[in-house]
Amino acid sequence: MRPTTKRRLLILFAVSLALIVGVGGFVMLRMRHLDAVTQQERVDGMAAYAAGRYEAALDQLSDYVGKNKDDADALYALAVSRSMVSMPNGRHLLTAISYLNNYLDLRKGDSQGQHKLLELYTRVRWNPEILSLSGDILQSAPNDLPALRAKAAALLAQQHLDDA
Repeated sequence: MRPTTKRRLLILFAVSLALIVGVGGFVMLRMRHLDAVTQQERVDGMAAYAAGRYEAALDQLSDYVGKNKDDADALYALAVSRSMVSMPNGRHLLTAISYLNNYLDLRKGDSQGQHKLLELYTRVRWNPEILSLSGDILQSAPNDLPALRAKAAALLAQQHLDDA
């Protein structure tokens, strides 16, 4: 090989290597930045939720939970926030129910989540779901007053007067 060809190949290799390292570094920095933004969304969303600013919490946490579906605490805060910010035709309740079901998939048997879900089922009058969930709650806590009330109301609504 001629010395000029070797020099050109060496320059081409060096430029290619520099380009690959540069692009890789840029991608790595961009990923770190996006991770930091995502974590800040969680921090800001949880702070807004704790302060009762549900609309702000909803904005922050919906983005965060979309990227981190296994964060149970953020999912619960999102569900409660969604239930507090109205949408037409009660869609906010249906969305909140979906979030709470996902939360309970992550934290099976969580009393707080079950009671919030029972409250939402009652608000949308889903009597079969109320009966099922209140039955689950009453198995572990037979004297749970909210579950007993919800079960009795659902049985009355379904006209099962003997069971109520």
